[in-house]
Amino acid sequence: MFSIPKIIRIYFLFDRTFLKELARISWEVLGLYYRNAVNKENVMPAAAASIQTFGDFLGFNPHLYIFVCDGCFGESGMFYVSSIDINAEEL
Repeated sequence: MFSIPKIIRIYFLFDRTFLKELARISWEVLGLYYRNAVNKENVMPAAAASIQTFGDFLGFNPHLYIFVCDGCFGESGMFYVSSIDINAEEL
């Protein structure tokens, strides 16, 4: 889950295109992280993301839920598992 600090959530409320950019940037970060973790040439990570704009009690709380495969796919379709344990603090 990628969350946004409360102090800047107001910008996402008035310009929803920022949510699209948040999803794109999150994907770029995760993709780079997994490509480096697999340590193979010409691989592509896989993920599915869902943008949410509400939290408990239906208050405005923009965030992303991202489901990511624990590795990357090669050009031949072979799946390569990440060689390191994922550290959320690094991300």
